[in-house]
Amino acid sequence: MKEPKPFTKDVLKETLNNMKVGFPVISRNISMFPIEKQESSNLKYLDFAEQVNLGTVKVRELNDTGSVPQLALENSNSLPVFILDGEHLSGAKQNRTVNLSILVPPKTSMKIPVSCVEEGRWAHTSEHFFSEGELHFNRGRRLKARSIARSLKDRLSRNVDQGEVWDAIKEKERIMQSRSNTHSMKEIYDKNIEQLDFFESKIEPTPKQVGALYAIGPKILGFDIFDQTKTLKQHIRKLTRSVAIDAIEDLKDISKRPSLDEVKEFIDSFLTLEVDNYPAIGLGTDVRAYNQHLTLSALEYDRCCVHLAGFSVQSNDRGSRLRRENFYRSA
Repeated sequence: MKEPKPFTKDVLKETLNNMKVGFPVISRNISMFPIEKQESSNLKYLDFAEQVNLGTVKVRELNDTGSVPQLALENSNSLPVFILDGEHLSGAKQNRTVNLSILVPPKTSMKIPVSCVEEGRWAHTSEHFFSEGELHFNRGRRLKARSIARSLKDRLSRNVDQGEVWDAIKEKERIMQSRSNTHSMKEIYDKNIEQLDFFESKIEPTPKQVGALYAIGPKILGFDIFDQTKTLKQHIRKLTRSVAIDAIEDLKDISKRPSLDEVKEFIDSFLTLEVDNYPAIGLGTDVRAYNQHLTLSALEYDRCCVHLAGFSVQSNDRGSRLRRENFYRSA
């Protein structure tokens, strides 16, 4: 079996240059810029959230004792299953989110890296996890992407700073006045369900759309690009809601938005990054790149970029609690 060719800056350039950015779809202070391409890939895989609720994919604690940063997954399907980074799982001993995008091989049992998003519970509510169709909030996804890129570079690990994840949830509870007994991210979503439904209802994908770039007010957050229009359609609801739960924090000025030129310049800025390749968890290659302001991740399999994400971050996203709180207020 031939070794896969590395994902290089030239491959990244070719991937991004094959995309077209459309005019934004607006929902209050959110702008969603559709990213389109003429043809989708022919890669066949199933959607994780759908399959885990059908029971053809089972996710459980590793054992009776449990392990916060890892879960056991079993895929009984004859096709791979795609998991989007930030996918929220409810049940078992405590709710988790998946740390990175994974293409799970068919007929496979494996361990997946996760983060806890419910600090105050460690007791079974169900044997298996299930999906309620939400993602980690966008700010948390951006911080985790940077954290994993650094962790892979420094020690070949895909674990994140769990304390930082919990701090981010507590700070979000404070800002949104949405505290729960278990510091549960799910509770934040549940308490803002009507506003989230409104944001989501205004954003629909275009026929050729394979990706979405989001901004809150004038601030560009980042983009997610998939290999197929079908995959984008399966995830755009969750992507929008993960941004909306952050957008709710500040609805004072909904008139400021980035221009199309600014969006294109933002995407082009990722072409300056030096990329690193790692064997993926599951199928394919895990691609990472970052600098002081940006972080990029890609899951490539069979010469196809299944998922490419580029996020804006800031240099003070780690360190003291005070510095993190300042970052959360500004991001």
